[in-house]
Amino acid sequence: MASPAAILVVGAFGAFGRALVHDLLRRSPCRVLAGGRGRTRMAELQDGLEPSERDRLVPALCDLRDLRSVDSALTGVSAAVCAAGPYQSLPMNLLEACLHREIPYLDLADDRGFVRRARALVSARPPGSAAGVGWSSAPALSGLLARLAAEDLETIEEIQIQIAPGGRGARGAATVASLLDSLSKPMRIWDDGRWRKTLGWSEPRLLRFPPPVGTREGYLVDVADHELFPPLFNARRVQFRAGAESSWQNRAASLLAWLSKELAFDWTAMAPAFSLGLKTLGCLGTAAGALGVEVSGKRQGSPIRRRACIVAERAGEIIPALAAAILAPKLAADPRAFEGLIPLDGWLGRRELEEECRERGLIFSMEEVPA
Repeated sequence: MASPAAILVVGAFGAFGRALVHDLLRRSPCRVLAGGRGRTRMAELQDGLEPSERDRLVPALCDLRDLRSVDSALTGVSAAVCAAGPYQSLPMNLLEACLHREIPYLDLADDRGFVRRARALVSARPPGSAAGVGWSSAPALSGLLARLAAEDLETIEEIQIQIAPGGRGARGAATVASLLDSLSKPMRIWDDGRWRKTLGWSEPRLLRFPPPVGTREGYLVDVADHELFPPLFNARRVQFRAGAESSWQNRAASLLAWLSKELAFDWTAMAPAFSLGLKTLGCLGTAAGALGVEVSGKRQGSPIRRRACIVAERAGEIIPALAAAILAPKLAADPRAFEGLIPLDGWLGRRELEEECRERGLIFSMEEVPA
């Protein structure tokens, strides 16, 4: 009897890596190789797993800055996922090794520059193994929701996207570093059919999510959606925002952004301290999380606005890991399901997404709202 396919998850001990590993073990027959630079946190990663799931979890030493270490970790692997971070300074060794070995690759990249470089690297090679770059809340899950919300629209005027993590959600140092890097960072967004310069964590906007999340305030952050979605959807405006559950956290981030601008101060070195602080104060919030996409356009000359959302009533960290959790087992079972860059907007159908959400206790909703 053939042994089950193996999926390597590098960064398995981080917040989103852990959510991904647990999901893969619970919802697929695959073995999961927990990749990291050490094995000291294996007991923590095993916590909450059934004995049969623990039996399929294997530690794997993998240092992304050491190509020999990466090559060794990929031995016998059917698919690989990079859940490490922060991506701003991450090398491309895992992606390059997967392309060379024709092993399907996914990552949870949230950095616009990393996504651009990784996509260029894949595009420069002849069509081969599948590569999903940015296979997280953005741009893969947001792209899928945008395409579903844009169904039957003849023109698309605007795409508004917002991520809403809960106060008790996972806040690893890498995640916090990515947020701190975005504060007051110059960025370009596509607005009214042209590029416009603005700053990270600016231009607040409200978006209404289904219960229990409700209406949240979000601030512009620099993600790959701003670069990829205008040509993909032929939209005149694309904006991506993030916002904390509590107003005081948003105000604190706004203050840090102002200080970054006025003092030219880089807060990323303080990510571990901020991460510890957020973890300590997490008891004041909820564990809910959500991703919402509003698409405005026209159908037969009439204005239409649709809102597509995915809501987690608890353990909201599954949402950034959801796209990889769905696709990694499929690629491990059928490496030729896709070739080259996987399309951000067409990698899953609506019924399949609804079923995947239902199995995880997530709420998927689609509604038309006043234009």
